[in-house]
Amino acid sequence: MPKVTIGIPTYNSQKFIEQAINSVLNQTYQDFELIICDDLSSDNTDEIINIYLEKDKRIRYFKNPEHIGLFENFNQCIKHSSGDYINILGHDDVMLPRNIEVKTEVFEQYPNVGLVGSSIEIIDGENNPVIFELNPNWSKYEKDTIELGRDWLINKVSANNPICCPFVFLRSSILEKSGLFNAKYDFVGDYDMWLRVALYSDVCFIKETLGKFRWHQNNESCKYDDLYYLTEVSQIWNELIDQLNLPPEKLLAMEERIFRGLFDFFIVNNFTQYDLNYLLKMSEILYRWRSAQSRILIPVEMLGQSIIKLNRLLADTQNQLALSKQIIKSIENTKNEN
Repeated sequence: MPKVTIGIPTYNSQKFIEQAINSVLNQTYQDFELIICDDLSSDNTDEIINIYLEKDKRIRYFKNPEHIGLFENFNQCIKHSSGDYINILGHDDVMLPRNIEVKTEVFEQYPNVGLVGSSIEIIDGENNPVIFELNPNWSKYEKDTIELGRDWLINKVSANNPICCPFVFLRSSILEKSGLFNAKYDFVGDYDMWLRVALYSDVCFIKETLGKFRWHQNNESCKYDDLYYLTEVSQIWNELIDQLNLPPEKLLAMEERIFRGLFDFFIVNNFTQYDLNYLLKMSEILYRWRSAQSRILIPVEMLGQSIIKLNRLLADTQNQLALSKQIIKSIENTKNEN
């Protein structure tokens, strides 16, 4: 029985699936099985995978009789797995050669750890590096750390997902406690899983970059806007906080921390990106979030910071406009002189 299960849930994956599979087969650690579950693809995914089935007996291939969606397909990979450690790799993502080796070593050395993540590089559809402007340090870790799961949840984890799903390894025995991915979520089912795993185990983050996460227009997450994202992420935090059973003082402190994190990420960071009506819709979701228990109101000082940022942007724009007018006038004067 293999030590590690790598699952690849596929759906219309013909453009990138070969890169993903090859990156698994080229790992320095070779005691793994590769489970591929296809969610009723209509392209040439099936033909490509069948070629690999003839080459490597460690690959097992399952096809869903009907389209079941992203996180339910994640669960299909898990249900067919037999490894002690499980990873769900995106069909368009790429493991670097030491990925399985490094993360397996962590599990072997630290039996208290149920989740291992690592720093990643972000690439586009043509394998070019990409930087997330609003969150340039996303899923990048300054040093190797092991966090006590419950302490990480209460005091440290950011309000929005800080972990890149395709490069998370899970200890399979923890899933008996945390459960599988919750398919009621369209966008944040992975983040919900990380939080639930941390209720029952410690978590480890590795500084070394061990994978390439592909960001392109066909990403599943591109289907949903920030309003939808905020609705789901506020819901998972609401459910998780209830499970922690914190005393009143710690409860209020955690609610305030998560609230401020959500407000900063969704409102402050996007203050110049969306119109006022859209921002008000997101603010309304936050205003209602756990307000009966904690009586949290929108922090005026954070809203003030957003207004200051907007004013600076407007001032810069006006300065640039004035400079542009001066340049145009100078060019016209030069033409007239000639």
